[in-house]
Amino acid sequence: MGRRKRIAILVGQADEYYQAEFICGFEKQAFSYDWDVLIFSTYQKYQSSTQREQGETSIFSLVPYEDLDGIILMLDTLQTPGLADAVEEAAHERAKCPVISVDKQSRYYFSIFPNHYAGVKHLVTHLIEEHGFKDIAFLTGKAWHPYSKERMQAFKDAMAEHDLTIKNNRMFYGDFWYTSGENLGDRLSKDPDNLPEAIACANDCMAIGVAKALTDNGFRIPEDIAVVGYDSNEEGRLSPVPVTSVRLPAEKFGKYAAEALNIMAEGKQPEPFSCPVDMFSGRSCGCEMPIEETALALRTVWDTNTSSNSIFSNFNHLDDDLLAQNNLYGIISTLFTYVYQLREFESFNICINDDWNHYGWKSGDEDADTNPMGESSEVQIDYDFLSEPSKFFSPRMADVMTCRPEKLNKDRIGLDYYFDRDKLVPRLDEERPFPEAFIFSPLHFDNRCFGYAVVSYIEPSSYGDSYRLWLRSLMRGLETTRRLVALSKKNEELESNLIRDPLTGLFNYRGFTQQVDGLLFRYKGSGKDKIGVLAADIRNLSEINDKDGRSAGDDAIIQLGRLIQDSFPEGNVFSFGNGEIIVIDTLEEEGKKKFEEAITGVRHKLTEYAKGRNYTIPFDIYYGYAEGEPSDRNEFERISSIAVTNKNAYKLRIRSISSEDGTGPDNKQQAD
Repeated sequence: MGRRKRIAILVGQADEYYQAEFICGFEKQAFSYDWDVLIFSTYQKYQSSTQREQGETSIFSLVPYEDLDGIILMLDTLQTPGLADAVEEAAHERAKCPVISVDKQSRYYFSIFPNHYAGVKHLVTHLIEEHGFKDIAFLTGKAWHPYSKERMQAFKDAMAEHDLTIKNNRMFYGDFWYTSGENLGDRLSKDPDNLPEAIACANDCMAIGVAKALTDNGFRIPEDIAVVGYDSNEEGRLSPVPVTSVRLPAEKFGKYAAEALNIMAEGKQPEPFSCPVDMFSGRSCGCEMPIEETALALRTVWDTNTSSNSIFSNFNHLDDDLLAQNNLYGIISTLFTYVYQLREFESFNICINDDWNHYGWKSGDEDADTNPMGESSEVQIDYDFLSEPSKFFSPRMADVMTCRPEKLNKDRIGLDYYFDRDKLVPRLDEERPFPEAFIFSPLHFDNRCFGYAVVSYIEPSSYGDSYRLWLRSLMRGLETTRRLVALSKKNEELESNLIRDPLTGLFNYRGFTQQVDGLLFRYKGSGKDKIGVLAADIRNLSEINDKDGRSAGDDAIIQLGRLIQDSFPEGNVFSFGNGEIIVIDTLEEEGKKKFEEAITGVRHKLTEYAKGRNYTIPFDIYYGYAEGEPSDRNEFERISSIAVTNKNAYKLRIRSISSEDGTGPDNKQQAD
């Protein structure tokens, strides 16, 4: 069997009522053609910050435009500022297949629309003819939106065809959201003597808002005023007074989109979409609901959220269990025990960046916690990343969880299963008996991306609330773990800075005192007779700093530390500050000779190094030595102190000789 055709749907908020119905209708028809459907979706159409906009829209950078056999752009659902235009341009530049724009006129592609005019006109006509209303108000969406204009015109035409005059202040503009309905309801409530007989709204969200505000202000629906909506979503149908509305033919529209795409692939032009009006008779207009509609709130299955321990159950502890983890494997293992909350699916994959806690707006950006786009949510995103998935997703992805239908028992988790990101998900290239719909969702926290999740179905489906909320728990868990890892790393760095010399990277005196017990233990277990301690520091360091600069003095200290480490590979080397280097090593019978030979080599190499760098002052050292057989911590520290004392005594002796015979740093060999 050859590779199936792959059709992509680019959509915002795939689980919202209209989008979900459209997707199911499209999948049903696509599966009949034996097409695979790849759905790329944000969780929400609107985001409240630029960082979140970046994280949400990152999923569209995965779209393999060049490899697709058809594309559906649900541009009207891509409400993130600038996104719809950027996606349309990306498709125009890269796609080599038929493309259809849904619910928005495209500059380049065949665009399809449902007929909203007929539905709104039917509702207004119902208010006039069935209920005898003459004074009707209409609330539509944003004035510039084509659907707002279309629905407002339907209202005007219905009133005109019945010879009814639209009174002043009876046409209003909102934004298709609850709050614009509430604002209108509050406004009308302030003038009860001028209340219209009915209010028709351009969608159910605004109708719910209007009804809420009116009832809050003491008005009864429909006894005091009738309210109707449009698009008949579940919230409207299950309201305290079910909202009379017209159902959008979303599923049929989705089926039509698949048929249109197939017709276009054959080089033909599809006919416009048409569908009869389907009105839901609620009680908000004054009608009595049909008997079959009164049982809408009944469950279709016997299971409840509590009995099935779903994500909505009071006994769901997914968030708590994720917060208890401190590494990626712990997160994945915890999630695995909760996958039952997502079934039924055909497959489910969690794909994580191979450097999952470092990906942000810029790939590999060490400061990805800082939003390079600024804090304001009004800053428009530069969508160049649509052609650069590495901005958010690593070229190599880790398939950390693969789940199949429970009856197949083919689930697995792990951190060592990798695949090429361009494959999107391993299952897509596998031999499969049935076409599938794969839904891709970003795993992000603000503008930091961890990877993406993929759920697939062989029955027409879109994910629901439980899937979206489950992934949000996963994303919070990943971000919490990332912060714990980052905090642990910072603490390690701080601790390291406290016990290490910042110049040489060697353990400082505090680090030495912390390790004394371990050094003593290793010495006693070595079987050696004694330990030797060498203390050294740079000779004439102040003169080096004065004549060649402090960087030369630092260079001398760094080189001394490195050379001593090289000369005593099995020893323990420390930096006590001000250029003082200490080395502790076990001794054989040769005792001090081992140290003398090593220090001679160190002095020679230091001198040659300084000459090679053309420093004015040659590099040399003061040093002192001590040895002993420590039996406890105090004795160990005492031997080290003797070596430092011997070194300082040697330093004083050399300086005294230099002072008496007049030799300076340039003649220090004569002073020796």
